[in-house]
Amino acid sequence: PVFNPKCLCQRNSNSKKLSFLAPSVALLVQNPRNDRLKVVHCGLRAFERTESFPKDTKSKDRVAQDGAMHVLPFLSKQTLTANAEQFLTLFKVTSWKFAVMDESLKKQAQRLEKGGCAIALDDPDHKVSEEHFVVAGWITGSSLNIMCNPMEREAMKYAILEAHPNLAPKSVTPTTTPATTKQE
Repeated sequence: PVFNPKCLCQRNSNSKKLSFLAPSVALLVQNPRNDRLKVVHCGLRAFERTESFPKDTKSKDRVAQDGAMHVLPFLSKQTLTANAEQFLTLFKVTSWKFAVMDESLKKQAQRLEKGGCAIALDDPDHKVSEEHFVVAGWITGSSLNIMCNPMEREAMKYAILEAHPNLAPKSVTPTTTPATTKQE
């Protein structure tokens, strides 16, 4: 797909949020004859500026979770794929240090530039979802972090475990039966 930068819109020059618009909406909003048009919200939040970025990061913007699935086809460099088990680990720790990371994911993460990225589920048979399964992330010099709220993480975790029940944590079974007492 071809990415059209005219489909990105900000409410004002100081806005931290950059929305991804449908081409027809972009034409309407960006038409000079509509200069009095006040845009409150339209489109998907695709990118968000972060002020707490490291100095050696090229971009202040990161992929926003709201639009991660929709901008994925246009991200050619800052993407990585993770299997279901790796996704479950990311949901559990939210910040996975390279030192203890699965080797295949570590290699992918270390080849990316520091800053925003998209993490896509490697799900070729579409067991988890018919659409792309994507989480917004942030790469530092030593870790991969997911930028996804707890409720979304739980919903995604549930979808993965429904498709892959073998990855569910084993239930704890007692090794001894508790002693029973008679009451008289």
